[in-house]
Amino acid sequence: MGPGGGSSRTLHAESREPDVEISAVSARTFNYGACRVVNASGCENADRVHSLVIGGTHGIGWTTATTLSEKGHLVSVLGRRPCQLSEIPPPIEAFKADLRDAAGLLETIGQVVSLRGKLGQLIFAQRFRGSDDSWTGEFETSVNATKLVVDRLRQEFRPDQHPVIIIILSPASGLIADEQPLSYHVAKAALLQMMRYYAVQLGPSGIRVNCVSPGVVVRENNDSVSEQETDRRQ
Repeated sequence: MGPGGGSSRTLHAESREPDVEISAVSARTFNYGACRVVNASGCENADRVHSLVIGGTHGIGWTTATTLSEKGHLVSVLGRRPCQLSEIPPPIEAFKADLRDAAGLLETIGQVVSLRGKLGQLIFAQRFRGSDDSWTGEFETSVNATKLVVDRLRQEFRPDQHPVIIIILSPASGLIADEQPLSYHVAKAALLQMMRYYAVQLGPSGIRVNCVSPGVVVRENNDSVSEQETDRRQ
């Protein structure tokens, strides 16, 4: 069921029950055999672009992950919720990590590279969805985690694939959205400035860094929002 045709995909759980909490390190474990490192010589995935999407199990992150997979990328996604991770279909592979747990996050992204190979694209689409303090949660999830991941993976890109880091911002990031707290707006501004910093720092190494601010992605759970926006414009 895994990429390459001969790999296995198994949930790494803490008990024998199928619906229990997944291990804090990763949602899936892999057995690639001779192609354990996917860009090793002779591995069938050697020429595919490995794209890692942080926050790729939900919303715009999931839309990005599936689009890249359809274009032939080797896609890995990292998310927090076991129920979402267990539903990820092949050939996309999912890994579990809490972005607010620095040690666990570093361990997991190290496993992603070890198991699936060096990166061609690193995409950030995460946002804080917790119910506790939004100021602390937003900065730990959006700003701190992005810096941590970039600093850890900046040496793990394939130069032959014109590597790029993309930070996805909300279309409201340059405005004031009434339904979002102050922490949301300040974190988005911080990410924009972080992008500029890394573009200068990583550019000489051949790594491009950009921000993307997409429009509304129409899904079943936001059809009403799209319809309201259409009615407003008319």
